Amino acid sequence: SHKFCSSCNRMRLTSNGYLKTCLQFDSGKDLKLIMRNGCRDEELKAVILEAVDEKPGEHLFLEKTIIHEDILGMSQIGG
Repeated sequence: SHKFCSSCNRMRLTSNGYLKTCLQFDSGKDLKLIMRNGCRDEELKAVILEAVDEKPGEHLFLEKTIIHEDILGMSQIGG
């Protein structure tokens, strides 16, 4: 729940090929779809770099009211 987002360098690749740029948000890139459509390595690299650039600036775990659909609470994320 601490805000260390400005120095966070973590992303997660889910088992279904989705690159999550933040645990709390659903934002990211569907790499499996891109790869199944026959992308070249350079295109895949560009999509990954785009995801890094779009990484959220901070999480909202400490907010009392969450109104955005793409925001997940700690109990929804699991471990």
